[in-house]
Formats: sequence, C-alpha cells, structure tokens
Amino acid sequence: MRAHSAKTAQRKRTRVPHSTSYELSYETSTIIVVLLLLFLYPVGIILMWAWMHSWPTWLKFLITLPLFLGVLAFFAALLFVGSFIGKMRFENMMQQRSHGNWYYQQTISPTPLPITLTPTQNTSGTY
Repeated sequence: MRAHSAKTAQRKRTRVPHSTSYELSYETSTIIVVLLLLFLYPVGIILMWAWMHSWPTWLKFLITLPLFLGVLAFFAALLFVGSFIGKMRFENMMQQRSHGNWYYQQTISPTPLPITLTPTQNTSGTY
C-alpha cells in the first residue's frame, strides 16, 4: 500500500502543469468572428480587424463599409434636423415680428410717474 501511494505521489510531482494561456485555432476564431458579425456587428468588426490577419484587406473594408455609412448617415441626419429646427425657429421669429408680436413689444414697461417740479426759492437772489 505504501508503495502505491509513493508511486502516486511521484506521479503528482512529475506532472506538467497546464498552461493558463489558451490560443484559439484559426477555425475557432473565424467562427467567433463570423457569428459576432451576424449578431453583434460592431464587436465583430473590432475582432475581425484584430484577429483575421489572413483575410484580404478589401474584404475587411467591404464588411466595415455598412458601419461607416451608417455612422455617416446618422450625423447627416443630425445636421439636417438641426438646420431644419433652426430654420423653423427663424421663420417663427420673423413671423412674430411681422405681426407685431415681437418679444420686446410684448414686455411690460413701467409707466413713468408724473413728477411736478415746483420752483424753489433761491436764497442768493440770482437765478
């Protein structure tokens, strides 16, 4: 019994520790990238550019093009909506001004109180 436990102990000591750094095979990383491109497009784009060095650059640009065009269209829409809102504000302001409803005409200004000045007597005798 003791010999058996000594053998087991010797086997445990000579065992090579497993490496904690795992490297994905090309097939596995390709499957991951393709699935991410289908389901989480932006993450798939990032991993495609990081992992897929053997893919042709033109293909990576072609796959990235919809994201680039989408971002470009988003900013163009923001610019269009912003200019439209600014134009509507300007037209509204001009319409109010032409109808006499301008802001400055609508503000209430205090009416001046009538002040009567009475001549005071000059003690020096000269005016």
